[in-house]
Amino acid sequence: ADEYVAKPFNARELLARINNLIRIREQENALKALNDNLEQKVKEQLDIILAERRRYTDELIAAKDRAEESARLKTAILNNMSHEIRTPLTAIMGYAEILAEGVGEEYRVFVDFIEQNGQRLMDTLSSVLDLARLESEGTKVVRQPINVSDAAWTVAALFSPMAQQQGLKLETNIESPEIIAGVDRNALDRVLSNLVGNAIKFTEAGSVVIGVREDPSWAVVEVSDTGVGIGEEFLPHLFEAFKQESQGLARTYEGSGLGLTITSQLVERMGGKIGVQSQKGKGSVFTVRLPRFNEEQAIQDKAPRRPIQVNEDREAIRDKIPPPGQTPNPDLRDGN
Repeated sequence: ADEYVAKPFNARELLARINNLIRIREQENALKALNDNLEQKVKEQLDIILAERRRYTDELIAAKDRAEESARLKTAILNNMSHEIRTPLTAIMGYAEILAEGVGEEYRVFVDFIEQNGQRLMDTLSSVLDLARLESEGTKVVRQPINVSDAAWTVAALFSPMAQQQGLKLETNIESPEIIAGVDRNALDRVLSNLVGNAIKFTEAGSVVIGVREDPSWAVVEVSDTGVGIGEEFLPHLFEAFKQESQGLARTYEGSGLGLTITSQLVERMGGKIGVQSQKGKGSVFTVRLPRFNEEQAIQDKAPRRPIQVNEDREAIRDKIPPPGQTPNPDLRDGN
């Protein structure tokens, strides 16, 4: 300190220190101004973001309200279709059946025409309603332990007369008779019926085979046929609604084009996968992979379990597959 006090006065050094302090103060003021400006911009941007968020929230609420109103309207339309179309159509088909018992042979062809086209319209209406319910999530699937082989034998029994009428062989190839999948029985029956029915419909000669096998995670069902096959360019559109390879007035086969769409959605609802391999003019193989049953999934789903069918039930089903010219046991139509 004594040395500092005794140090000679240096005006230049003092001036440099003063200038340095002035620059520091100017920098502090500039930094403060920048900070205030930044805070103002952040506040403005935050206000814009919050306003956009409020607007987006309001739009989402409005869209939700519109969707709910649309769903209510769709439900009302479906209910009206089911009542206003299906009810009179059922009456028409019922009266046609009565007429079939009393008309002469010369008029029988007209009654058959009414019955066939009435059933065709009923099937189309049912498919439209089923698809609408699936898309609106009105159809719920309940996963239960189901013996897939038993379901395959049941469907084979149901469609055996149809195949025999067309001169086709309907066979089963069950590699895994004890395979249990965690699926909905009604949905599984619908899937198998759609696939087997399509296979018979599009096969003019040869055979249709329902196969069941297993791998570590899946119960695998394959429905193969020696039918007309599917063109490679149409395969990507196969599971789209109302899509058919042959369209317009010149189409070869009847149908609404909804069966495979419903099948695909049901398989996905059960946690499965569906695929197809096909070659034009040689046939097709539809492969459905269904999740194997496990106790943990059943506990999570909290679904009531349907009793697993045992060997005696399966043998009874196999015995009920009718010989040519006979119809299957009506009990099988309920999946019993």
